[in-house]
Parts: sequence; structure tokens; C-alpha cells
Amino acid sequence: MKKLWIILCIFALSACSTKQKDFVTLEVNGGQGVAVMNNRMYVNGSKQISIYKGKKKIKQNKNVFPGALGKVNHMGAISAARKALYVPVEYFNGMNSSNLQIAVYDHDLKYQRSFAIQSSSGQKECSAVAVDPDDQTLWLCEWGHEASSTYFYHYDQKGHYLGKIQMKNPVYDIQGICIYHHELYIACDDGDDEKGESDHIYKMKLKDQASLVKVKTLNDVVDQGEVEGLCVNASHLYVLYNRGAKVENGVVKGLKKGYTHQIHEVYIY
Repeated sequence: MKKLWIILCIFALSACSTKQKDFVTLEVNGGQGVAVMNNRMYVNGSKQISIYKGKKKIKQNKNVFPGALGKVNHMGAISAARKALYVPVEYFNGMNSSNLQIAVYDHDLKYQRSFAIQSSSGQKECSAVAVDPDDQTLWLCEWGHEASSTYFYHYDQKGHYLGKIQMKNPVYDIQGICIYHHELYIACDDGDDEKGESDHIYKMKLKDQASLVKVKTLNDVVDQGEVEGLCVNASHLYVLYNRGAKVENGVVKGLKKGYTHQIHEVYIY
């Protein structure tokens, strides 16, 4: 009896000391955006797009900048709808961006078309795009601390500019956006990882532009770094998160102590 009691005590202590996670993580090969469509997960880096099925990468396109796009070197966070992928592309040089476009690829990663982001809108950079599942229009955002980064920019499928809306209580350094149930979900790199501060996920109703509501504080990540793109569906919240690199003005400037490379992970809640 005494031996059985000791075994039960050890088991109970072990169970109490193990923190139950409400998420799973998957290391991926891209650090910009994540989208889910037709039981596939699409992940993009700044110069490539990959398809994952479960934990396995089944396809990758490293030739994502055809000549039709002109001079570009950077992709923002991806979005997906109706067998099409939408990706912001631009020529990015630190805090400066030019040749802003939205490129469209099919579900097998083949380039289809693109349209220019209108300079008359006032948008100076494009960090992410979101597709509205109701009308298939596109919403764009800007990374940074400029006044122009407090707006979301609206386009139709043909690239016609429809206008913009401004956040009532702005957040800055937006890295990813997604639309679910008429609400815009926003991944914001608003924490200072050098100080151990967490980034956040917010949401905002598109119809009445209500004030932003904080959905999640990313204090459960393995190590503080930078939030990037996100995707929301009926089952899960997918968040792409980077850690291990020193980043200044959007440019990697080396690695943090203990890292041999920057790590890109999708957190699935």
C-alpha cells in the first residue's frame, strides 16, 4: 500500500506541474504570412511561397517575382480565398518602399496577375492583405508609425481603389490582417521583445469601424520576437511568429544569443 501511495503522489505532482497548452506549433520555412484553404496551409516568406499539408511541406515556389511585376524584392503577409492567393509585393529598402502591388497566384502557386496599389490613396507600404469572404473585396494595411499606417485601404478584385477607413484608436506596426465574420483581425508587432514585451492580436468591426478590441496577448510563445501574418477560420486561429533575430526597421541585423538562425513558427490555437 505504501508503495502504491508513493506512486500516486508522484503522478499527481507530475500532472500538476505540467502546464496544459491550448495550442500547437509548427516550424515553417517562411516568416511573412499564413493562410488556410482547402485543407492546405500556405506560408510565405519575403521571396517564396510554400504549401503544407499537416506538418509536411508538399510544394514550394521560389520564383515568385516574374518580370511582369517589375522591380520588387519583398512579399508581405498572404491571404487566400476561392482557390486564389493574394500577396502584397513591393521593393522594400528599410523604411522605404516603392512599386507597391497585389500579386495573385493560383492554389498551386502559379502567378496569375497583379494590380498596382494607388499612390493617390496615401498608402506608403503594404505589409498584408485580407480578402473579405462576403464580397471578395480586398483590404490592405501599412506597417510603421506614419499617419498613413492608421488606415485600412479597400480594393475590388480588378484593382479599383474603393476608399479607406481609419482606426478610431490606432495601433502601429501592423504585420497581418484577416477577415472573419465581418470583423478585421489585426496582428500587431507592438511589443518590445528586447524588454520581454508581448505582441498582440486585435479585432475591429468593419461595418461601423468600432474601436479596436484586444483579442489575445502573445505571452505564451516560446520566446519573444515578432508577430507576422495571421488567419482565422471556424476551427482555429493561426499566427505566424518569428524569433531569434535582431530586427531594425523591418530588416534583420543579426541573431540573438543562443540562436544559429531565425525561427519561423505557426501557432495554431
